[in-house]
Amino acid sequence: MRSSAIQHLAISDDSAIVAAAFFEKTVQIWSWKSCDQIGEFETVLDFGGKRLAVTPDGSACIVGSYGRRGHLGGGIAAYSIPNGEILWHRTDIRCVQYIRLSGSGREVYCGIEGGPAYVLESATGTTMERITGAVEIIRSVYTAHKLVVEKER
Repeated sequence: MRSSAIQHLAISDDSAIVAAAFFEKTVQIWSWKSCDQIGEFETVLDFGGKRLAVTPDGSACIVGSYGRRGHLGGGIAAYSIPNGEILWHRTDIRCVQYIRLSGSGREVYCGIEGGPAYVLESATGTTMERITGAVEIIRSVYTAHKLVVEKER
């Protein structure tokens, strides 16, 4: 483990993979079962917000950046686990405040400061929907419906 503090932590739904992100934009991938580090790579991540998620099956992590000219182009990106290969990267989506995944892992919910929330296809990063005024979006593994927690007035 690095000597700097962990800024973000995410775990897959099957509890097999843990992603730990550091201030330096580094994400480490750990096996929950063996307690071994299985990968480490640089990402677009910056500090603040809730900008790290792991797909339920543990095959990818989704990482966001607030900065307009962030590391590796900023925006939001998906990386394969454990090698960190970029699966897709959206530099047009800026000021990311949170990233959530649907219960199935097929959709990424991406909250933007002062803008709409996006629902992206997790496999490709393609925009499926824009939700104006959403403050938080959550979808449970127990329901097929997404829940918009609050909308701005």
